[in-house]
Amino acid sequence: SRLLSGMQDHYTPSQPGILRMIRQLEDVLAAVDPSLSDHLRKSGVEVLHFAFRWMNCLLVRELPLNCVLRLFDSYLSEEDAAGRDELHVYVCAALLSRLSPRLLTLDHDVLLESLTNSAHGRLDLEEISASDVDIMLGQAHVWRTAFGGSQARIEC
Repeated sequence: SRLLSGMQDHYTPSQPGILRMIRQLEDVLAAVDPSLSDHLRKSGVEVLHFAFRWMNCLLVRELPLNCVLRLFDSYLSEEDAAGRDELHVYVCAALLSRLSPRLLTLDHDVLLESLTNSAHGRLDLEEISASDVDIMLGQAHVWRTAFGGSQARIEC
């Protein structure tokens, strides 16, 4: 399928594609929401702890079906796998930024549980609607355009 083409390095030993996306998410989050990035770091919650599943499953397990379908519509409009990966990283950053006010109030244990097991944590991602996804996609595109995929520009 077109969505899965080009994702081979996500599912090979050591999964370099997924790890690359997680590093990119860490960098983007530090640039767009430094307070949340600092809170995660100070709380001892590594992005890897929750983002691995987000990258591996493309948020299918976190969001309601209508939201996932909206995301996949955007992912499929990308010309290549690199574009899909990049857009997904920015969507994850937009999701974290949207949840930031609540995440900033949580300590390590609740924060980690909320981000890794949303069905039982305090963050109810079922409340995310298709219009929320549209807003997150818009924010993702703005950040993606602003940073231009350049690591140097992200780190500024």
